[in-house]
Amino acid sequence: MTGIALNYNEMLASGTPLPIVERVDIDTSFVLPHALTVDDHQGQEWLYWSNSADGTIYRSSLQSSAIEVLQRHCWSVRGLVLNRIEDSGEGRVSLLYSLEDKGSISSIQLPPPSTSITSPLPAEVVLSGLRSPRGLAMDSTAQILFFTEKTGRIFEARFDKPMPVRQQTNRLPDDASIVAPDVEIRRIVTRSSMTRLDGIAVDSK
Repeated sequence: MTGIALNYNEMLASGTPLPIVERVDIDTSFVLPHALTVDDHQGQEWLYWSNSADGTIYRSSLQSSAIEVLQRHCWSVRGLVLNRIEDSGEGRVSLLYSLEDKGSISSIQLPPPSTSITSPLPAEVVLSGLRSPRGLAMDSTAQILFFTEKTGRIFEARFDKPMPVRQQTNRLPDDASIVAPDVEIRRIVTRSSMTRLDGIAVDSK
């Protein structure tokens, strides 16, 4: 007798030769991936993703079964994007992520491609005081981050230069809560507060 039977005793009565598997217990941990981004550069090939089930940001190898933890206690990640900086021929890569519940965008400096991540990496808050930040898109060449807020607004933040004091004083009243000490930031799109902006992308051309 092969296959399955609804009654274990029926299998015994039928003279089924041993061994008989009476029960199999399976423990599973489900994931709730929300935001993700891919590094497809040669020699890197990682998938970065957030798991809402355990509040963790992971990266998974596209070439093996390796999974590494980058950050914990991040329960409301809505956007992930990579920023690649070419400096003296050596590329530096950081991962930016938005936390909707904290109203912030943070950055994680990633190690060289050949280095494994064995413990969560330190994160630096680059923007705070935001209203439900969500989607992120990066123009690495110009060092401009574009991000959306759930309230129907799109901003650009320039990482190559801080905002002059004059521009800070001329900031729109609705944006007065934004804290961006080393970033020049301005709002470029405003829609109705009923508009839900979850994602954004940059045209590579």
